[in-house]
Amino acid sequence: MPSPVPGLIRRAARWPRPRIPRTHATWWLSRFRAATLAMIILTAALCALVASEAHGQVTAAVNGGRAVFYLRQAETSLKEANTAAKASDNDRYIQLAGSGTDFQNNVTAATQELLLAAENNAAGPLAATTIQFSEGLLVVYTGLIQQAGIDYQASGGPGLTKAELGYATNLLDGSQGIQVSLHGLIHRETGAVRAAEDSAWLSPAVAWPVLFAPCLAALLIAACTSSVLWRGYRRLISGRLTAAVTAELFLAALVASLDTRDSGQLSRYFRPLVNGQQAASVASPATVNASYAFFWWTLAAGLLLMSAALVLAYTSYRPRLREYRYPR
Repeated sequence: MPSPVPGLIRRAARWPRPRIPRTHATWWLSRFRAATLAMIILTAALCALVASEAHGQVTAAVNGGRAVFYLRQAETSLKEANTAAKASDNDRYIQLAGSGTDFQNNVTAATQELLLAAENNAAGPLAATTIQFSEGLLVVYTGLIQQAGIDYQASGGPGLTKAELGYATNLLDGSQGIQVSLHGLIHRETGAVRAAEDSAWLSPAVAWPVLFAPCLAALLIAACTSSVLWRGYRRLISGRLTAAVTAELFLAALVASLDTRDSGQLSRYFRPLVNGQQAASVASPATVNASYAFFWWTLAAGLLLMSAALVLAYTSYRPRLREYRYPR
């Protein structure tokens, strides 16, 4: 026995659906137009906010990663400089300028690396002050080594020289020495990288819902618009309104996708560094910049899509609102 359901569906489709008076329909369409424009503007504002904050977090992570790299290089340079100083003392020979070419080269390298770490500092004013303090200790350390060389030349004996070298070594490795300061700086910069990587602005679980919430509201408004147009004017939804909502969705998807990509890139480049390993990419500023230089072209694309969506949404409602002007 055939099912009666298809027949019921056909009869229900032929039932007359009540029409909305055009005055009433126009009232609803004017409100829907305002709501649609508001949702497009809200989506664009949220996209700009997420892109800006994500750009800031990525910049902080990149700078912090470079600072960690340069601080670790400075640690290595200072250890090699101190080794050279001790070796010259064992040979009972200290040059007037210090402990020889190796010492000078390593001290110069450490000074440059501390300057680069200061330029890329992402851990705040306290870390900047600590870097300046470490630079000052490095100057004192170098002065002690040079003074040891001068005293050795003047006295011809190792007594005072050994004491000065001992003071210099304690300044480097002591409880308040340069190496301790560098360890604290690395810890702070690593914390800044970890905080940027874990930021909610770079979390796909936050970015996608936040950006698509007004888009879903715009879709609901478009569905209500379609219903009013059919019941009030026996017309289907405008293609321009469909294009406007599509542009809004595309803008949200673009920014959310870039946000997700940056979150993955941070984990790829800087997770080894946070875990105490060297990240090769941090040594190449050009590679890091190419990986994250997206903010300005995203802003340009967002302005273009937002403008197109606003124009399309406004003009999609205009013909129906002009077709019947009701008294105010």
